[in-house]
Amino acid sequence: MHLKSLKIRESRGFTLVELLVVIGIIALLIAILLPVLNKARSAAMLTRCMSNHRQLMMGMFLYVNDSRGWAPQYSVTNNAVSPAENYRWYNEPLIGKYIGNRQRKSDVSPTTAVIYCPEYLNSHRSGGSDPYSSANADNTGIGITVRAGAKLARNESPAIPGLVQFTSVRISSRMIVLVDVYSGFRWEKFYYNEPGFSSTGGNLAGCVAYWHSNNTTVASFADGHVEPFRAIGVNSDAVYGFNKGLHAAWMAGDVFYKYTGVK
Repeated sequence: MHLKSLKIRESRGFTLVELLVVIGIIALLIAILLPVLNKARSAAMLTRCMSNHRQLMMGMFLYVNDSRGWAPQYSVTNNAVSPAENYRWYNEPLIGKYIGNRQRKSDVSPTTAVIYCPEYLNSHRSGGSDPYSSANADNTGIGITVRAGAKLARNESPAIPGLVQFTSVRISSRMIVLVDVYSGFRWEKFYYNEPGFSSTGGNLAGCVAYWHSNNTTVASFADGHVEPFRAIGVNSDAVYGFNKGLHAAWMAGDVFYKYTGVK
């Protein structure tokens, strides 16, 4: 075959229309996949938070077993050392020793992420690039209900009456022990209306927080099971679901956080 009979095909680039079509297809795929990826991330965060709750409850049970049935106080001040040290329920002197947290006192960095609500850790903390720094150590996003008001604190003071052993709780599957809380630092704990909700920026410390997607919070119960509660119809003035979700379950008598000796 003669060389002159060969035709050399000239290459050409994309036309502007073709390029715009490709960009449009990519944008459409991103728009379809992004909500799915966000939903998967949120589901993973909720699963991780529930896992953290379970590990905390395992540490709680080990502490209770070694303490003749008493749960830890939510906060203890050790005046035997100088300067005095403040221990929270998740520090090493209390349940920290059972969950791998060698953080001895509240103003030093923790050695585990188990004490945190991961959604709160990633989205709601401040104070520098290191979320585990001592400046943030008390901001965990998870609160404890075993305190004097709940009657499940360890009875170290005869001036505090009416306390019971953790192992004495009836219907333990309905007794809240841990819950995601707003500004869950130091000894913050679950309340129903103490302090009361204020839509004008009042003190929400200790109130239940719905950190997770679809206004969901996580609660742990005295029998060890962990359960998510979704708040339905939370409005902009009640972003933490006051009287919603877990609170609604409390009002219906499905759960309780103060031991009465009857339930």
